[in-house]
Amino acid sequence: MRVFATERLAIADPDALKHVLVSNAKNYPRHIISRSLLRSFTGGIGLLSSEDPTHAGQRKMLNPHFAYAKLKTFVDIFAQHAQTFNALMAPKADSCDVVDMFDLMTKLSFDIIGLAAFGLDFNALHNDSADIMAAFDDLNTVPTLLFAFGNAYVPGFENLPLPDLRKRKAAKKVLFQAVHDVIATKLSAPPTTSRDLLDLMLDSPEHKITADEARVHVMTFLFAGHETTSNTLCWVFAMLATHPDVEARVVDECQRVMATGQLSWEAVGDLKYLTAVIYETLRINPTVTNLATRVCAADDYIPMVDGKPIFCPAATLGMNEMLRACHSLVALSSSHPMT
Repeated sequence: MRVFATERLAIADPDALKHVLVSNAKNYPRHIISRSLLRSFTGGIGLLSSEDPTHAGQRKMLNPHFAYAKLKTFVDIFAQHAQTFNALMAPKADSCDVVDMFDLMTKLSFDIIGLAAFGLDFNALHNDSADIMAAFDDLNTVPTLLFAFGNAYVPGFENLPLPDLRKRKAAKKVLFQAVHDVIATKLSAPPTTSRDLLDLMLDSPEHKITADEARVHVMTFLFAGHETTSNTLCWVFAMLATHPDVEARVVDECQRVMATGQLSWEAVGDLKYLTAVIYETLRINPTVTNLATRVCAADDYIPMVDGKPIFCPAATLGMNEMLRACHSLVALSSSHPMT
């Protein structure tokens, strides 16, 4: 396809995606605009904006923190905030008021990520961190073409005295200061029993990181974690609302599994039908519809499922379209009522 003055290759074939993103990823680095936007948001080069060998090193450092043994420790955080959310929603369920689920889900996921990532309780569900939420919204607005190109190609662009740039700069100051305060407190205090992701990174004996590097990773978790989670949760509720028979099965399963009244890692594993519903929702309405644009560094042949590779010349821009890729797969039976 042609976008402005450039030719782009839209990729949705599973084999092609694997080739570009995994098997031969070194030949397809992220485009400078994608990397500069992500670098601007996090304040440095993080997992979403780095390339090898830096990217490989960051993945090696972070991957152990997402192992099952570590994830199990976060279940209590999920359970605690789910109960808070239920208490908040109970009176609304008995009224006829319109509820902004996206706003509530955004605050819920922000609270969970804040505690799990770096031990800060935003308490956004009760509007205790309005300044931080507002700063995050200001920083997370869709960038204009001027900002996208200027930030990538004009040195010092973010320091220009433009209203939008000043707004972004003020937002970054609020967010970065909040994260820096948490990091400084953790570094100056003796070890505690808290084991959030920031604790694990700062205490890692194999991969020592600076406070600035830790801040970049925390901002990455906030950016990549809370919005994708809140969007997916909204879609799950929307799908359940339009499929009452599926909703009834989900409710029945949750009541049966939660009969003891306590959410545990084992209980989460028993929610098999709910898990299938979440996967199917992600297939039909993926939160991430496009991945960062890639640039073909050298001439290449990209394999396809049908066995007919396509030629991709150097300098070609590749758009990885997860929406069409997900629609070409079957997560549940084709006879499932949600498909």
